[in-house]
Amino acid sequence: MDEAFDTIGDNLKRIIKEHGNEAVYLNYGTGTLGGTVTKSWAPGKTLVARLMNLCGGYLNHYGDYSAANIEWMSKYFYGQWVDNNSIDDIQNADLCLMFGNNPAETRMSGGGQVHSYVDGKNISRTRTICIDPRYTDTAAGREDQWVPIKHGTDAALVAAIAHVLITEDKVDQEFLDTYCIGYDRKTLPESAPENGSYKDYVLGTGPDGVAKTLSGLNLSQAFQRTSSSS
Repeated sequence: MDEAFDTIGDNLKRIIKEHGNEAVYLNYGTGTLGGTVTKSWAPGKTLVARLMNLCGGYLNHYGDYSAANIEWMSKYFYGQWVDNNSIDDIQNADLCLMFGNNPAETRMSGGGQVHSYVDGKNISRTRTICIDPRYTDTAAGREDQWVPIKHGTDAALVAAIAHVLITEDKVDQEFLDTYCIGYDRKTLPESAPENGSYKDYVLGTGPDGVAKTLSGLNLSQAFQRTSSSS
């Protein structure tokens, strides 16, 4: 243990001396995420961050490896970070879509979210669709439809959904024009290749020439068989 401390300390001092404090990156994801002493999140509130600040600072980061995209997306959708209303608000919804969301296993703290989910669903009879390779504990007979896609086919399914939204004129064009780059030609830089937008990709007018429909993508191969034929 003493040798490890010496090795870490000597190299830390060397790196700071040779390259500056910005060469020391403080990552997270080890120890107990929510522990008092061992916690690794939020990095800026950990004991090692306090140590590094006393040593002159460190290289921090923005976002995280779990939800960096949704953190930025939610600011445009909701005006804030990923804080949201509670799951029991399902009683006010007509449709609940769980795309790889499995709170029965990932949100078990306290009474668990599934209890509130079931109570809300019983009140509203909200239609629930679970898209997941596994028949999860969240589904478990509570879902109205389970879509058992194969691993790695998420993007293909999303593209097919986008095709329906585009061809049936269900997209919010004003929102796309304001907040998205690359959806269609007018938001791409002049140097972008012809027919290089996401809309071109989905409609099949892009380089691959394949419309992202059920038939075009052969999505029938993306779904698992859930029962054997007799």
